[in-house]
Amino acid sequence: FGLLFPILATIIRLAGSNTPFSGSGVLALHISDPLLWIIDFAPVFLGVFAALAGKRQQQLRALNAQLRQRENELIDERNNLEKHVEERTARLTKKSDQLRSASYIARQTAEVQELGAILNTAVNLITDQFGFYHTGVFLMNDTGDEVVLQATSSEGGRQMIEKGHSLAVGSQGIVGYVAAQKQSRIA
Repeated sequence: FGLLFPILATIIRLAGSNTPFSGSGVLALHISDPLLWIIDFAPVFLGVFAALAGKRQQQLRALNAQLRQRENELIDERNNLEKHVEERTARLTKKSDQLRSASYIARQTAEVQELGAILNTAVNLITDQFGFYHTGVFLMNDTGDEVVLQATSSEGGRQMIEKGHSLAVGSQGIVGYVAAQKQSRIA
């Protein structure tokens, strides 16, 4: 459409000046009227300008898309970091609660003088403070070849105590392993 404008302007000028419709007539008309050169080349300049502006706009859109992508990546990273902080805070809170509970258990059992009462108080406090369904304490016998269940927090454990439940040191299971190795074990 932009190129039709100079052609139409040239045709109107040719018709108005009674100049023949030929290449030499068009050239003669342009030589006599420099305004036609401006009219002829204006669409070319405007087209080049529009193309450059369009290319710049396309570059800006691409840059904007990259910036949005980076912003989304940063938001995701921030969310991940916040999640890690929350998880770590929860773990630290749990550890702090466990240490507070252990301190409470130590204070409560320190007041008791008799070993059986200390063990019973300890297993019940451990079950309550740590939320375990069962806590039991085994003590090694005089010969060192068995561990005997001495205190428990569950009814099933109490029945085992009444039956004199014991385990051989080094036998399968956590209690036998711990008694043989004399090291704690978390399972």
